[in-house]
Amino acid sequence: MSDRARVDVRIRLVEGHWALGEYEEAQRAIERAIDEDPSHPGLPRLLNHLQVSIDAGQAPEDLREVLGDLANRLPGAQPPQPRVPKPVWEEDEPDGSLPLATSTVAELFAEQGLGEKAVRVAEDVLRRNPDDERARRLLARLAPRTHAPDPVIAVLERWLSRVWRRRAEGGLHP
Repeated sequence: MSDRARVDVRIRLVEGHWALGEYEEAQRAIERAIDEDPSHPGLPRLLNHLQVSIDAGQAPEDLREVLGDLANRLPGAQPPQPRVPKPVWEEDEPDGSLPLATSTVAELFAEQGLGEKAVRVAEDVLRRNPDDERARRLLARLAPRTHAPDPVIAVLERWLSRVWRRRAEGGLHP
């Protein structure tokens, strides 16, 4: 069996040990795979996959350092970086709305000097409830307009910002 094929088997072993919570066995299998073929293309992907499981809370946080040490043993590899999750109030729902869009949240953003966020939340509140006077007054104060905002354009602008954000995160290719 070639070194490459042996490392392929070891990668599957690592994934199995990791899934079972056998982290020490997984670490030993990764170390042996690196010793056999440190330039194997599956090793950086494997370490990234394991990093994602730590980020998702599916594996102990103290393994992050172990993965970083292992990544440093790969030629030209960057150690895994922790993923910084977006706050829940910035996550869009599938329909493009904000999960915590209320007049109170909009007012809090405005009080904290986060005018753009306050406007976005207030607009979202008015899209769902056009009779919300608090949101209407806040929006009038923060973003006086001579015409009503076009909801289609607002949805498309949010969609476009998500496309650019995902492209910047490496999720979309140009």
